[in-house]
Amino acid sequence: MKIVHVTNYVVPDYGYEELQLAKAQARLGHEVAILTSNFLHPKGIAYGVLSAHFPRRQVEPAEEDVAGVRVIRLASWELPGSRMWMRGLTRRLKKMAPDVVHCHNLLQVQTVRVAMARAVGGQPKRLVVDDHMHQSVVRRSPTGRAFYAFHRAVVQPFLNREVDRFCAISDDTREYLRNTCGVRGEIELRPLGVDVDGFIASESLREQWRSRLQLDPNAFVVAYAGKVIELKGVHVLVAAALKLLQAQERVTVLVVGDADERYLASIKEQIDQAGFQDAFQFHPSVPHVELPGVYAASDVAVWPRQESMALFEAMSCSVPVVVSSKSGYHELVEGGPGLSFAYDDPEDLARVLRTLVDAKRRATLGAAGRDLTERDYSWKRSAERYLHTYV
Repeated sequence: MKIVHVTNYVVPDYGYEELQLAKAQARLGHEVAILTSNFLHPKGIAYGVLSAHFPRRQVEPAEEDVAGVRVIRLASWELPGSRMWMRGLTRRLKKMAPDVVHCHNLLQVQTVRVAMARAVGGQPKRLVVDDHMHQSVVRRSPTGRAFYAFHRAVVQPFLNREVDRFCAISDDTREYLRNTCGVRGEIELRPLGVDVDGFIASESLREQWRSRLQLDPNAFVVAYAGKVIELKGVHVLVAAALKLLQAQERVTVLVVGDADERYLASIKEQIDQAGFQDAFQFHPSVPHVELPGVYAASDVAVWPRQESMALFEAMSCSVPVVVSSKSGYHELVEGGPGLSFAYDDPEDLARVLRTLVDAKRRATLGAAGRDLTERDYSWKRSAERYLHTYV
């Protein structure tokens, strides 16, 4: 099968879904390409922290092979709202003549453009659209509400006619597509995946990374991996850890990710005022292939607000995970691999962390997470699911 993914950005060396899924499909023997912009990531605080690794956000249009996947960066214009206009997108698709086009994210210009090309010229043969949005981060400002109302009334009826399948990464995302965006008909559940062979528990890796990070071999280490920005709620984890420390309970917090410097400074000031600097470590992001070492060094992994694929990567490494009650994955987590806490409540997060000091309980939760990812959340499994969607 010839598959083309269309997405605004492909960030080099990061483990985002668009590239990981495409690589898994290529390993299954399919011809896979990604059409994307020549911008590496969106602007703004949420992704601006990546500028430490990518000083030039815009690169030259080019084509490269990444693990058997053609990544084609088209010359693009940046539009308001972190949207892209990829020049020559529909012409390139017509020339490539794929069996299926998979557009990532519903509310993007390229999704509408591909649907219009299909309505006018009958290509592509199949059009699939997936989305990763969670209801907890939906824009609820007057401008946001007006945008969604316009989309439901004007754009989505057209997309409902032209798109063959809509997919969501979670039940929460499915409700967002149905209720906020106006998607009609079946919305297939297509979860994110993880490299279960690369992300796996390892005692030798644990020893190596605890030594590398200068962590006490016997410390109770709670980790967060991701962007260090207010949207992610790292300050909630810090506040919870400070409550434990002030109660004379032992905990070490490991934060790995690129940071908004002003936000990070405010967190460190909070820690300094409490006098527990030695209990916290902050490190820039590491290459994706090194993340298994971060999880190996950890006893628990926490995402205080918005989680990411890192959640599944920690589970695959047999690390218990903790998410908030507003997470789109809180029901899945509570079903075996971890626990949840009341949203934005450091006291409740401290309570949950206190229960995970017990190594036997962590082992039980960690084993459940590993079993779950091996069974249902490998990238191979995700690729196989999408092949059923495409036909």
